[in-house]
Amino acid sequence: MMDNYQSSEAEDANIRREVSLREIILVIRSYVIYLWRKVFWLLLFVLIGVAYFVVKANLTPAVYATQTSFMVNESDAGAMAGMGNLLSQFGFGGGAKQGGVNFAQLVELSNSRLIAQRVLFDSAFVNGRDDLLANHMIDVYEYHEYYREAGSTLLQDFYFTHDSIAGFSELENRMFLQLHYRLTQDDPPFQITYNGEIGIVTIQASSVNEMFTYHLVNKLYEVIEDFYTAKSNTPQARSIKVLQARADSLGQELRQREYQLSSMEDRTLGLIGSQARVRMSRIQREASLISGIYTEVLKNIETTRFMLNNAQPVFVVVDRPILPLFKTGSSNLLNGIVGAIFGGFFGVLLLVLIKIYRDVVHSDAVDRIVIQ
Repeated sequence: MMDNYQSSEAEDANIRREVSLREIILVIRSYVIYLWRKVFWLLLFVLIGVAYFVVKANLTPAVYATQTSFMVNESDAGAMAGMGNLLSQFGFGGGAKQGGVNFAQLVELSNSRLIAQRVLFDSAFVNGRDDLLANHMIDVYEYHEYYREAGSTLLQDFYFTHDSIAGFSELENRMFLQLHYRLTQDDPPFQITYNGEIGIVTIQASSVNEMFTYHLVNKLYEVIEDFYTAKSNTPQARSIKVLQARADSLGQELRQREYQLSSMEDRTLGLIGSQARVRMSRIQREASLISGIYTEVLKNIETTRFMLNNAQPVFVVVDRPILPLFKTGSSNLLNGIVGAIFGGFFGVLLLVLIKIYRDVVHSDAVDRIVIQ
């Protein structure tokens, strides 16, 4: 009898499972039929989603991005150090500091006003106009519109007319500081990264104007390269000047000794006494010594100049930007697909919630009728 009871319970459980599965299928079928009847509204939601995403994409300005990558020439640091050691043998110092370029220093330097001045106050051809890059930046970032909305009459039509910061007025200094802040702090249009494993530095730039982006990344690299090249060559160039001054002094002393010898020979008319012979011998030794030093200095000046003129650049370019630049932003087709997916999903969700609400309200109404 116990076996019959357990068998009956198992059958009841199977029946309940079958009924539950059947109810789930019926519910899903009812929702599918309901959504099919509301296909017009679903299409309307899809069209609204497509229109929203496409219009939004077209109203959002495209962003142009590019980059310059370069390596730090480590062999150049060794060459400069060797040149400094050569000069130090003559007591003139000028030894080059080894260790290449410090990346943290390079990043900090790129954010300095010195670099910003050299970049912004160089001319560039943008939007059919050859002007200072600073004035192009004013146009690209719509500073005139900003100051008009802010009610500033002094800066709403402002442009730089010269590139001499020393002669800037207070108004020009104010605008330059604004541009420098925008360039380095407020969502900066460029970024410098360093890959320590392969020793490559990358300058990335982006803006809504293609030519402005192109000139910005190029001029930033050129200014940084010129700064480091001048920095690495200055001690050696200064030491060459010191060596040249020493050579001039030795040459003058040598000529004096030669003049003294010729004067003594002229005065004695070939009849050289003992005292004169001793004095001439001493002058000849001095002239010979000075001549040897003078020749060695001249030789090392030429060697140093050759090394300096043929030194490898501090930076070696790996990639430079080329036009046209990469344009970020998705196409209308992709935005339309995304809009259709979002619109369809939102439409289905809304219609399903409406049906659930109606089913619940209808069920409550039926229950109330039955109870009454």
